Amino acid sequence: MSAEKASRLNGRSLYRFLDNECGFEVVNGNADMSAAVATQSLAEDMEVETGSPLLLIEQVDFDTRGRPLLFSREFYDSRRFKFKIKRQRNMEQYA
Repeated sequence: MSAEKASRLNGRSLYRFLDNECGFEVVNGNADMSAAVATQSLAEDMEVETGSPLLLIEQVDFDTRGRPLLFSREFYDSRRFKFKIKRQRNMEQYA
C-alpha cells in the first residue's frame, strides 16, 4: 500500500478502506490466541510491569480468493479486556 493511500485512511475502518479504496474485500480471518509476557518495550507502551501476563492474538485476514491480505499481532492486558468465544459444532459433517 502506498504512503499516499495509507494517509487517506484517516481514522476510518481499515477493512472499509481496503474494500473501497484498494479493491480488496476481506471476507475471513484465522486467529491464534496464546499467552505472552510483557517485554520491557511492551510494558512501557502498555503501561504495565515487565513480565506481566498478556493475551496475544495473531491473525491473518483473507480476501474472496483466499489470498492473505493482512497480518496483525495484538497484545491485550487481561485487566482491561475480556473476550467471549462462542464455539459451535458443525453437525452437517456427521450427517
